[in-house]
Amino acid sequence: VVTDRIYPNFSGNYTMAYVMVLESKSPLRKVEYLIDANTGRVISSQSKIHRIDRPSIAKTKYYGTQIIISDSLEPNKFILRDNGRNITTFTNKSNMNRVFVDKDGYWDQFTYDKDEVALDAHYCTSRFYDMMVDLFDYKGIDGVGSAMDPVVHAEGGVNFVNAYWDGANAYFGNGDCLHSPLTTFSVVAHEFMHGITEKNSNLEYFSESGAINEAYSDIFGKACEFIYDSLRFTWELDPTFKKTNYSEDFRSFSDPNRLEMPKAYGGKLTKENINSSVLNHWYYLLVKGDTSTNEFGKSYSIAKVPFRQVLEVLFLCQTSFLTPTSNYLEMKEASLLACDELF
Repeated sequence: VVTDRIYPNFSGNYTMAYVMVLESKSPLRKVEYLIDANTGRVISSQSKIHRIDRPSIAKTKYYGTQIIISDSLEPNKFILRDNGRNITTFTNKSNMNRVFVDKDGYWDQFTYDKDEVALDAHYCTSRFYDMMVDLFDYKGIDGVGSAMDPVVHAEGGVNFVNAYWDGANAYFGNGDCLHSPLTTFSVVAHEFMHGITEKNSNLEYFSESGAINEAYSDIFGKACEFIYDSLRFTWELDPTFKKTNYSEDFRSFSDPNRLEMPKAYGGKLTKENINSSVLNHWYYLLVKGDTSTNEFGKSYSIAKVPFRQVLEVLFLCQTSFLTPTSNYLEMKEASLLACDELF
């Protein structure tokens, strides 16, 4: 084609140019480029996908009918994308991440393959995003709006009782005979909090720094549940997806001893998921308040602290004081510094 050298502006100087369209399915992108045929310079680019965020009805598995945002690409094509929050929900059912598509924006995805849990993941992600904005003016994974993309049917949709953050997306398993899919507030927020930790303190995932990393995700996950599902809130992780009485909790903030996890710091800690219970129980004691005796026979009396203030302390530690190799002693010192600064 022949185009102005500074298209879409006007200079009166023209050049030959190539028109190139690059498209990807995940993430969904389609961009048209004008490239100067003589110099290879990109003259202009424009998205060929026209987005319109629209409030939509979603029939979730765990939270009933909710209002979500989906993207109207054309009159009869909607995808699970919230452009304002930069959230796109994918399925990994075929071991490839693909977007969910709907014809009318009324999202009723109940299927044999459990596609309805995509709506839970989308809804929970948007609420966690809102929580972080409301409490800390922190947007997305990096604080300035980078994507928070949940992926359901992890590992191809097989029985998989786990969820994980892979450095780019949060993946959620379908569960098994004892557990339903792991797309609840506490788990969805948990995985995205790993991403936020990675962008800030970058706590290394081993030994005590790994335990603190895991606890941060546990705590912010339960905080999200408390804010948006307070009537069903518990101090366990997570009765919502337990199918039977034989399904064990993954964590207990109130009594980790019953799951053979420690309440108090007792020396070298090396099992991240187990010893996260130390900081989890610390959070529980501050939020609830308690007078009792710890595992080592020492008496304590702790006044109740508003949970938002405890989260403020933790978040300031995360963004300002902790380092990749911080241990529990350094976590304690960081929390005292945060208290001095905040209160």
